[in-house]
Amino acid sequence: KERKDMQVIFLTARDLEEDMLRGYDMGAEDYVTKPFSMKVLIKKINIILKRNTGSSGLDFDDGFLRVDFEKAKIEGKILEGIVTMCDSQTLDLHVDLYGIDGIIKREECVYCDTIKDIAIITRVGKPVSFKVLQIIKSENGRPVVLLSRREAQRECVNNYLMDLIPGDIIPAKITHFEPFGAFVDVGCGVASLLSIDSISVSRIASPSERFVLREELKVVVKSVDYE
Repeated sequence: KERKDMQVIFLTARDLEEDMLRGYDMGAEDYVTKPFSMKVLIKKINIILKRNTGSSGLDFDDGFLRVDFEKAKIEGKILEGIVTMCDSQTLDLHVDLYGIDGIIKREECVYCDTIKDIAIITRVGKPVSFKVLQIIKSENGRPVVLLSRREAQRECVNNYLMDLIPGDIIPAKITHFEPFGAFVDVGCGVASLLSIDSISVSRIASPSERFVLREELKVVVKSVDYE
C-alpha cells in the first residue's frame, strides 16, 4: 500500500490457497476471485467504506430488525445470509444482515475439530447458515450480531443427518466439482460427496456434464457415518 488509509480489495483469477493468504498478509481488506458477482462486490465495497468511515447507513430507531434477531436467538432459529468479506487479520467472516453487520468468529465458522483457513476464506460471496449467539454494540454504537455457523451445522448433524438411513431421499445443492465427483451441501453447509459413478447411468468425464454449480437436486443416501 502507498497510503496507510487506503483500503485494498484484490480482484484476481489466482484462486490457490497460498495466493489468498499472501494477499491477506499484504494487507488486503478482501480477496475476490473470478468469476464474481458485481452485486456482491459492490456490497463488499460499501461495507468496507462504512467500517472505515464509522457510518452505519441505517436508522435503528424502531428496532425492528433487532427484535427479529433477538427472537431468533431466543428460539434458536437457523438463518441464512451472504458472506461479504473475510477479515484479513482474524479470519472472521462478515455477513450482511439487511444493513446490520453480522460476524462469525473464526472458531464459529465450521463444525469440526480442525478448521482450515481455506475453508473459511472460500465462504466469501456465498450463502451461509447460522444461529444468533449475541447482539452487542460496536465502539461507535452500531449493533453487531455475533453468529455461529458451527452451531447451525451441529444442530443439522444431530437432529437431521444422524437420523437418516440408507435409501432416504434428501435435498442437496451442488457446491463444487472434482474429477472424482461433485460435492453437495446436504444441510447448513455440511458437505457430502456424490461420486462420479453415482451421477449418471452412462459414462461421463466430469460431473459438470450433468450439473451446474448451485443446482438443487434430490439424492439418495448410500451410507451414513454415525461416528
